[in-house]
Amino acid sequence: MPYTNFCKKCKEETPIGETCPRCGAKLTRAGERLSFRIERTPVKDFFAWNAMLRIVVPVIGIVLLTTITIEGFTEGVRGIQSVFIQGFFGVLLGALCVLLLLAYFVLLLQGKETVQYLLDGKGIRVKVYVRNLRAWQRYSRLLSHQALQALAEEAQEPKDNNLVLVRNTFFAWVQIKRYSTWTETQTILLYAPSFWQVCCIRCTNQQMFEEVYGHLQKKVRQHKRKRARRR
Repeated sequence: MPYTNFCKKCKEETPIGETCPRCGAKLTRAGERLSFRIERTPVKDFFAWNAMLRIVVPVIGIVLLTTITIEGFTEGVRGIQSVFIQGFFGVLLGALCVLLLLAYFVLLLQGKETVQYLLDGKGIRVKVYVRNLRAWQRYSRLLSHQALQALAEEAQEPKDNNLVLVRNTFFAWVQIKRYSTWTETQTILLYAPSFWQVCCIRCTNQQMFEEVYGHLQKKVRQHKRKRARRR
């Protein structure tokens, strides 16, 4: 997976060099980056489920813990037992099942997507595209036509009726507080702050994994040194 350069004039990725082979514009070191794409199906992807469950499960847990605490203070042990015996715990489990079923249908409607990772000197950009976007795929992502148009304009996307940008997120190196690897699936996890996972970089082969991980290590280490000097 070689490094590429981004030509600001024709807005296309080009091989590393001094000038763009398409338009002849001058290329800079600041435009150099790692860029690659993967295909994924959210309903079959662990990290797509993980993003939802990290919100749903804690909410259910907080409701249960709050109820147990209140019943414990007001009714004692008998009140805590009633939470589990008289049906409230079953209601919460039912609510969890309904939410999981809803999450399944939402992810299923999203269909297949293309994820592009861009790693440069500033940070990591993750772009998600859907080919031949259907209405239900747009609704399942809570996107309107105006939102899609704004996304494309902000990202300065070239016009492509087949491939539609549905998400564009950026994480500066200074934001990344911690990272870890899942070597079995060649995945790199990024955390900001250190207890919250904000991004996962999925690599399709070992060479890609090592190159991305090396770039990540170098950039995060550089920004940690800068923060240490400021202190």
